[in-house]
Amino acid sequence: MSKTYAIPSMRAAKEAAKEYLAHEVLGARLREITQAVLDWDARRKSVKILWSTADMEKLKSCMSLFWWASGRKEELFKKVLDKYYEGETDKVSEERLLDVSL
Repeated sequence: MSKTYAIPSMRAAKEAAKEYLAHEVLGARLREITQAVLDWDARRKSVKILWSTADMEKLKSCMSLFWWASGRKEELFKKVLDKYYEGETDKVSEERLLDVSL
């Protein structure tokens, strides 16, 4: 399944993320659901109870990608990384994004 929907390159991923953020409906929905993830506090339990380890890695990659695609200006994505990943971004994605010119 993941190969079916995979983005072919980091350059394409970054451009797709920028377009997604700029889209009136999709960008707003992404920010809304990201805020919901950030607000999760079911009796102070970790968000990890909601998802598998693989899903947690996908969330980390997604938040890293959108934070970088926003020029590291959208603090909402960084706040999720801070809260659930001790501020750590997805290193593999980050290295690949650094190779892509801004």
